[in-house]
Amino acid sequence: MQLHEIHSGHVGDHTAWLLFGTTALAALVSIPFWLR
Repeated sequence: MQLHEIHSGHVGDHTAWLLFGTTALAALVSIPFWLR
């Protein structure tokens, strides 16, 4: 799969990837707190 297929450069794509990345980062950071 090529990057262009999932990210066409539209503003909505940038927003979606930003939200996805922020959510994924927050989940990774909070895992140690869940495992206490």
